Amino acid sequence: MTLGIDRYLRIRGAVGPSVSADGGQIAFVTAITGQPEAWVVPGTGGWPEQVSFDGRVTRVAFSPKGADLAFEADQAGTERGQIFVVTAHGERRLTHDDEVVHRLGPWRPDGGAVAIASNRRDRACFDVSVVDLTGGDSRMVFPCEGMAEAATFSADGRALVVSEVLSNLDNRLHWVDLVHGAHSPLPRLAGEGSFDPVTVGPDGSLWSVSDQGRDLAAIWRLEPGAQAWELLVAADPWGVEHMALAPDGSTLAYTVNEDGYSRLYLRRGSEPARLVPVGGEPGVIRSITWARTGAYLALSFGTPTTPQDLWTVSPADGKARQVTRSSTAGIQPQSMVSAQLVRYPSFDGRLIPGFYYVPKGSPPPRAVLVHVHGGPESQERPDLNPLYQYLLSRGIGILAPNVRGSVGYGRGYTHLDDVERRLDAVADLVHAVAWLVREGGADPDRIAVMGGSYGGYMALAAAAFHPELWAAAVDVVGIANLETFLEETSPWRRRLREVEYGSLEHDREALRRASPIHRAGAIRSPLMVVHGDNDPRVPVREAQQICDALTAAGREVTLLRFADEGHGIVKLANRITAYRAIAAFLERHLNGTSVPARLAD
Repeated sequence: MTLGIDRYLRIRGAVGPSVSADGGQIAFVTAITGQPEAWVVPGTGGWPEQVSFDGRVTRVAFSPKGADLAFEADQAGTERGQIFVVTAHGERRLTHDDEVVHRLGPWRPDGGAVAIASNRRDRACFDVSVVDLTGGDSRMVFPCEGMAEAATFSADGRALVVSEVLSNLDNRLHWVDLVHGAHSPLPRLAGEGSFDPVTVGPDGSLWSVSDQGRDLAAIWRLEPGAQAWELLVAADPWGVEHMALAPDGSTLAYTVNEDGYSRLYLRRGSEPARLVPVGGEPGVIRSITWARTGAYLALSFGTPTTPQDLWTVSPADGKARQVTRSSTAGIQPQSMVSAQLVRYPSFDGRLIPGFYYVPKGSPPPRAVLVHVHGGPESQERPDLNPLYQYLLSRGIGILAPNVRGSVGYGRGYTHLDDVERRLDAVADLVHAVAWLVREGGADPDRIAVMGGSYGGYMALAAAAFHPELWAAAVDVVGIANLETFLEETSPWRRRLREVEYGSLEHDREALRRASPIHRAGAIRSPLMVVHGDNDPRVPVREAQQICDALTAAGREVTLLRFADEGHGIVKLANRITAYRAIAAFLERHLNGTSVPARLAD
């Protein structure tokens, strides 16, 4: 029996773990209810308990003392997050302005306050404040004429490390003296680069994952009073991704991103690091954090055929144990398809990495969807994608490339699509099609392109600049016009995105050349566009203008707008509506079939 897309969309996952002070509970985020909410589960496993009940939760954080839990949630995709604390006396709201973006930062070590960032003073800027939980007083400690985030408190709580974000790939750290109100920049390495995450050791040293001064991220330490960072762990030819230091400083946990797959390592003192296997199939670790007791490391892990779930690792024996078991909606993992790591040559001879999913029992020539990730400073990873698995069950293959501009392959690779080189990344999709036809068993008349956010831009650009290649295209919350996008995106985002796309002041010609809207009339393939009305990142006008242009040109275009969504379709009912339509659209144009409006599972 073929299952409908509805069933696949009911696959769940658990991410973002935070451990209670006594190690007895782990808080996490899951969409069991139909949208992301905060839940807690015993650290040894068991039945989870829901903690939040209204709004989309994006982060949870247990207090380092007691059992209080803070979480950040927004409404209807606006990304104007509010901060809440759940105590023994119930839920309490710490922020009260629904027009302001609030971002939850770290707890003060004594559990009496949290740091937050917000754009209350100026919608284009984010300042950092410390909110006292006793009286609810908020004190700004770091005003910023750009974007700032709270990184970590000092061990004694008398200082705060703040990250001043210069771009998606560059930041500057500041030491903020909370007693005297002074702040000073911390030492930087040469050139552009980011420090993330940043944590403090029991001796007051700072530890961070950074790629400043090098192509690949590594782990660095800054001793108290030192004027330069010390390189501790490098994993060349791959980059370190996540890092967590045990509370007593005895054990360092870190992950290495090896071609999209995560490898977890534990290093005790000066001993050689040991590889810790997690799960039975290689996959992706999304976050790691220590229990404050040091008894275990908590993480989330998933594979192409199993959802993200919580696991713990004991530093004593190095064994990984699964804590949550998210529902796969009755779909057996063995019926799903795993990823094949591939590389194909592009126009300049560069090999482009990607993941190819070949449907079972579907001999060539087969239909294939080329799916492009967002970002662009992001990376396609080999974990479970419900849409992929549904289309695979219908005989449609998936190629998910990491075109130039993706992270995970070094800073140089990430900058290959900047500003005037934007269309070089689109050319990588042209060569993806060539590889699919030549080596991937694809039918050249049945290849579609799809993406979300920046991937939506890539889908539109591929359809507009290379219209002969595609049987269909799907754009989810994508950019049609780089100029209007930069003019109308949230004020605080514009200066960050101009580093990547080019500035309105200096690069308008390059922005116009790369904008699909100016070649809308060239698009031949049927197009489906999906967007949320509350999108603060890519305003819904981007969807409307490309659809208006195609309608005026007499092309086939379908627009789905959601009044209660933002940058992405999150709520289950809306996801079912959107992805049922997307699946039917792709099947019609790739397989020459259509599915009924409602599919029974």
